[in-house]
Amino acid sequence: MTKLLNIGINNNTSKLDSFRIQVSNGLAIALLCICIPYALVSAIFLNSTTTLLLLSLSTIYIFTILLNHFGKYLLAKILISIFPILGLGFIHLNLVDPAAGQYYNFTLIQLSYFIVPWLLFDHNKKKWMYWTTLFNLLSFCAFLSLDGWKAPDLTIPPIILNFVIPSLIVIALIQIILFSMAFARGYSLLETESIELLDDLRKNECHLEKRAEELELAMRKAEKAQKLNQEHQWVIEGTSKIEKLLRSDLDVENLIDQLIQNLVKYLNANQAALFFTTQSDEGETLLEMKGCYAYDRKKYLHKKINIGEGLTGQCYLEAEEIFLTDIPTDYPNITSGLGDAPPRCLSIIPLKYSDTVEGILEIASFQPFGEKERNFLKQISNIIANHYKNLMNNEQMKALAQEAQKQAELLRQQEEELRQNLEEIESIREFQEASSHN
Repeated sequence: MTKLLNIGINNNTSKLDSFRIQVSNGLAIALLCICIPYALVSAIFLNSTTTLLLLSLSTIYIFTILLNHFGKYLLAKILISIFPILGLGFIHLNLVDPAAGQYYNFTLIQLSYFIVPWLLFDHNKKKWMYWTTLFNLLSFCAFLSLDGWKAPDLTIPPIILNFVIPSLIVIALIQIILFSMAFARGYSLLETESIELLDDLRKNECHLEKRAEELELAMRKAEKAQKLNQEHQWVIEGTSKIEKLLRSDLDVENLIDQLIQNLVKYLNANQAALFFTTQSDEGETLLEMKGCYAYDRKKYLHKKINIGEGLTGQCYLEAEEIFLTDIPTDYPNITSGLGDAPPRCLSIIPLKYSDTVEGILEIASFQPFGEKERNFLKQISNIIANHYKNLMNNEQMKALAQEAQKQAELLRQQEEELRQNLEEIESIREFQEASSHN
């Protein structure tokens, strides 16, 4: 019996849909169990028309089960929803006697089937539930109006009047009880399914929130990576520009001026100064300003700083960057056409070559420097220090070459004087020898 009720149910069928298919199959089987015995009784005691109606209904109920088996659930539900009332109406119409009036047991059992569409159709198929209910109501009213329209061409035996037809009342009551239980069971399953759906919805919400957080995190990482890439590209472009400038054929003074100007503009800064080491007459190491630039103008300043003096001299001693956003009150203001104002950001970077500080780059701005600007300054400080050291080495080599050339020229002159002296000595010696012979 369980296998018959489960015809058409598979592993993918939900509990509520399985229940509706079981109700459809169970109702078809129950109606078969009613129609076939009544068809035998009809064949013996009644006319062939009633027997044919009962056998036709039995065929439709078997067809309903086959429809469920092949997955045609909607058509199976429509057939099992309308044919019980339709078939009972035709049988009632064929059996009722105008003189006897209606058999209200037929009416009662017909009314019990009005609950069937509400058991079988879910909320997604409401239109079919309404249409089958409307069809059943119209059929019921039509058969009520047609009852007794002609006298039946048979005499109903007492066994039918006294046993079979009254038994329909029992069947109707049993069906009403079973339909009520099924309705309660369906409501319980619907409530359970709703709770499960709500749980699934909450789980899906949590999953979606987690996915949204992961997506947001991935987007932030992508934005961060893009920003880092842009900053890296900005540093590379600036470094390439400085390297190209340092490879130019400008003399040292013009090269330093152009270097400071490009740094100020590329960093969107306001003023900058470049110091390199030099020796005093007493042999002390000093920091001498080689170039200064502010507000698109070269500043013609000459300044020497002792080692350890001020922030610049301190940077030389520590050989580490000094980065300040809280500028000391004694630091020079940035002067523009609008007046004087203290800078908001100051970066003092040592120019190191092989761990030896060759100079100091000092740059000030109204806008604070970010990580990319500081990375750029660190990179170009090494490039400037290397280039300056190479430039100084070349200058030293040139000076040595010039000194060697001078020494060679002096030696040549001394050789020439020595030769002339030797020639004079030889002439005197010859003259003396000639005088002694005479």
